Amino acid sequence: MDFVRLGRGLGETRRRLVMELVFIHGPAAAGKLTVARALRAITGFGVFHNQLVVDALTPVFEFGSPEFVKLREEMWLAVFREAARAGRSMIFTFVPEKTVRESLVRDAVVSWRVRVGACCLSS
Repeated sequence: MDFVRLGRGLGETRRRLVMELVFIHGPAAAGKLTVARALRAITGFGVFHNQLVVDALTPVFEFGSPEFVKLREEMWLAVFREAARAGRSMIFTFVPEKTVRESLVRDAVVSWRVRVGACCLSS
């Protein structure tokens, strides 16, 4: 996480926390996690890999079931919100398959901005 100096007048500065939320998306087994880990080594950002949530839910709910889809998204968005509250930049990997709402990225960015006032989005 970085700080940016913002001008406030003669000689006065204030600092604003700048955090980043990086989305890495693509087809299954395309190397998203490998790229995320390499990026983590450079940036120090946490890696939130989609498969972590899938692995937590599939023992109870079938992949793609309404319950699975609902809980998966709730878990993703909860992690985004809490990372923003805690001041943690992060990398998120996922496969934009048919059960993922098209508005997920927008909702994640909105959640991030509400908490920290800024978002840097990469794909």
